[in-house]
Amino acid sequence: MTDINEFVEKKKGVRRLALGWAVALITFASLVLYTSLDQITPAVASVYGITVGILGTVVGIYFRDRHDDDRHSRRDHNERRQ
Repeated sequence: MTDINEFVEKKKGVRRLALGWAVALITFASLVLYTSLDQITPAVASVYGITVGILGTVVGIYFRDRHDDDRHSRRDHNERRQ
């Protein structure tokens, strides 16, 4: 149980899992799009653009949380030094 808590509490595993999910989803969408369609319609291009936009969202959340973790760890380190 502590392994799961460590994975979730520290958020590093969750962030990496979300990033891997987004990359896998985009890879799958790209393979389906380019192998099974004869032409790309505006509707298909819109859905594909939204799918790729998921990666931007996940990367933004990843870096925001990482920055917050770094800031908290520096504050904890400075409090211990005093």
